[in-house]
Order: sequence, then structure tokens, then C-alpha cells
Amino acid sequence: MQLHKEAYKAGSAGQWQQSFIDLTRDWLAEGDNDIDGPCRLRRQASASGAFVKFYPGSSGSSRLVHASRHGWDSAIEFLLDHGAAVNAVDGKDNTALIWAALSGRTRAAVVLLDRGARIESRNSLGNTALHYAARVPSTSSEAITNGRRDLCKLLMSRGAALDAANGAGEDPEAAARARLASFVSEYRVAAAAVAAAAARARLRALTSKYLDEEDLTGEESEEDEEELREEADAALVRLEAQRSVVDLLADVRAAGGWPAYVAAPRAELLKLRAELLELRRGPSAVRAHERPFLDRSIPDDVVAHVLSRAADDIDDVRRRLCHAAFDRPAEFESVMPYDSFVHKSTQPPSGS
Repeated sequence: MQLHKEAYKAGSAGQWQQSFIDLTRDWLAEGDNDIDGPCRLRRQASASGAFVKFYPGSSGSSRLVHASRHGWDSAIEFLLDHGAAVNAVDGKDNTALIWAALSGRTRAAVVLLDRGARIESRNSLGNTALHYAARVPSTSSEAITNGRRDLCKLLMSRGAALDAANGAGEDPEAAARARLASFVSEYRVAAAAVAAAAARARLRALTSKYLDEEDLTGEESEEDEEELREEADAALVRLEAQRSVVDLLADVRAAGGWPAYVAAPRAELLKLRAELLELRRGPSAVRAHERPFLDRSIPDDVVAHVLSRAADDIDDVRRRLCHAAFDRPAEFESVMPYDSFVHKSTQPPSGS
């Protein structure tokens, strides 16, 4: 059944999650304490609003798994506060964390990890949460697709192992590379279909005045061609997101693990502090907007801001810092200097 537009919008904004919490609260008040028991969940929407229904039974997943799959972090907190087991497994040994990773729900993963979820739990296939986080889904929203890199960073920062092999002998990087290969093939097919449709359209335009209408039947309409282009664009988004994940995992492995991967950019930033002194001309007096980088060490929050906005690119960090120090002193000296200049000084000033 097609959802009413307004109801779907309301559900996306949080009504489904709130309905989930309200229904679970009422269910607990009735005295049923099997909060980890299996059930099926159904989301419904109409012109009057969006809501969920539970169907308890011998099959299905726990309420914590349902909340984790949908990324309902408030519902996860509610369930854990009322006794849900954070490391409980379903019939295939999937934990809520594994489901959150599989569904690309970074915020849900943060809540679960903060509440004691085991990072290295494996399901019946031997996959960890990182195995699933590293694989971009074939069909998903662009927000979830492009959030896979951040999800992998989160898991590795909490101790997820890059060398954990599953039942097929694949570690997370190998699984990510296999998915990348499939996306490359998918995009080639989609791009070829777009090119072929465009060629047929050009041929049709050139020959239409020489052909009868019945001879043109079976050719793609403009709507069909647009659909092919949209499919190719979506395939390219998945391919690029997967390639980004593969590059991240390879870089972390090459650095010798997550701690070394994080430490390398920080060490480079510390060198920039000395370079800024050499770049300055004139009196040795330190200007106010330079002081944060001339201290004995750069505060961790500064490093975090810079790294989070610089896409792990040291050359980009260098450019941003120099522009901030020389070309945007007012921003550098503002109430939130680090956040401000990192956000805004991404391009060289005009005329430079």
C-alpha cells in the first residue's frame, strides 16, 4: 500500500520511533517482561499519522534488533534502560550491533557500544559488525550509503579488528573489495545501457521523418531514458561510497592499525606549528590569531576539528591553516576560532 505523503513525512520525522516506544511502554506495563523475546514489527502510515504494530510469536527479532535496524537511538536507550540484553543474538547469531552496522546506523551503533555491545561478536557466517559496515548496500538511501566510512571509523576506533576473517576467509577489507568489484560491474552495465539508449535516441531523431509511427514502436521513451540515467547515477554513488571505504581500510592497514592511522595526521599538524613561525615575516611578536598553533601542543579538540573537516588530507589541512592565519584573522580570533576557520576557509581568498 502506498503511504500517504504527509504520513510518510511524519513517520520519517520520528513518529514511528515514538510509536515504538509508546507501544513497548504499554506492553511492559501489562506485566510481560520478556523484552528480548522475538516479534515481528510492521510500520504503517495513513493520513492520520504513522505508527508501528508488534506481532509477538516464535519467529522474528527482538525489539532491540528492530530499533537498531531502523536507527531509533532513543528507542534503543529506552529498551536498554528497561533490561534489554545489549548482546542478545537472533537465530543467526546477529547482535543488535551487527544489525546496526548492516543497516548503516551510526548513531545506533554509538549508543550500543556505549552501553556495552561487544565489538568482535560474530554471527553464524563469522562476520563481525565491521564486515557489514564495510559493505555498502545495493539499495539504500544516499545518506546511509555515504555514511559507511564514518561507521567504519567508529568501529575501528572502538577496537574492531581489520584482520578478523569470516567463515569464507575474508577480512573486512577483502569483503569490501569484493563488494567494490560487484559495483564496478554494475556501473559498467548501467552506463552501457545509458549510452545505448542515447545512441538510439539520436538515431531516432535522425531517421524519424523517414519512418512510420509503427516502425518507431518499442523504442525507449524520454521517461525510460531518464530512468536509465537515474539508475546509472545511483550505481555510481554506491561505487564511489564503496571505494571510499576500501581506501580507508587500506590506509588504516598500511599505517599499522587505527592508533597509528590517527597519530600520523596529528604529528603532521604539530609540524605545522613550527612552519607557521617560519612563514611569518617581520617582528617576531606573535599575533593573537597565531597563538593557538604556537603553544607547546595543539589541543585535542583543535586536532579533532581539523581532521574531521579535512578529509584526512594533510595538504588540505596545511592550506586551511595557512589561509586562516594570514587571510582570515577575524575568523581565527572569533569566539569559536577553530570550528569557524575550518568550516569557512576551504578555498583560497579571491585574487590569490
